[in-house]
Amino acid sequence: MPYIFMEWSLHFYSQEGYHGPCTIEEMGKVVTELTRRKYKPYSHYKNKELDPSQWKDWEKNEEIKEEYRMEVMWIHKSATAIF
Repeated sequence: MPYIFMEWSLHFYSQEGYHGPCTIEEMGKVVTELTRRKYKPYSHYKNKELDPSQWKDWEKNEEIKEEYRMEVMWIHKSATAIF
């Protein structure tokens, strides 16, 4: 699977009292596993590569999110560039 698109805000907001599908620990495991499998995260809105070690701060970064939401595109190292 060359590309994975995630509505990151949905998962992040679950940590601030909203009902979401994942705990903070589970989201950390997702980031670790995708990185281990040679995926790199990008801001879908700005097409900017994100630092996996800073995943808890992605949602707070106004430079990479679109208005009120944050979407992350994970691109595998073997994928064809799409931007």
